[in-house]
Amino acid sequence: MDTYRYHRHSMSDPSSTYRTCDEISNVRQERDLIERVRKLLLAHGIASEKEMKDIEKQVRKDVDDAIAKAKENHVGGQIKLKVKILTANFREDELVDMMINLFATYLFQLFFVIVFFVKLDDIVRGCHDLGYSIMVL
Repeated sequence: MDTYRYHRHSMSDPSSTYRTCDEISNVRQERDLIERVRKLLLAHGIASEKEMKDIEKQVRKDVDDAIAKAKENHVGGQIKLKVKILTANFREDELVDMMINLFATYLFQLFFVIVFFVKLDDIVRGCHDLGYSIMVL
């Protein structure tokens, strides 16, 4: 599998270090899966431009609402509490397997959202706003 990293490794890396704006623009137009699926849906009459924009608006609203709700409910504390409860009731190997499965499920769901509806920038920005840091590989 050949992947392409649009973003720098960390916020301290200047974005221009790795690639030119023209290169990134060309890759987005030719290889970006979100853009390719969008073009296919439009080309085959499965969705109109207006429908695509409406879907994107709704998804952006849903993501913004989810971020606001997470900030209100202090999700990070809940996750830590659940991990403490799990560690008290399971052997270490069971816990590791469970956490791997939970993380894999989370990654699949995140990938689905990114590929079909929103740009990665929004997810990164939202995670950063919640105090989490993620690395885009």
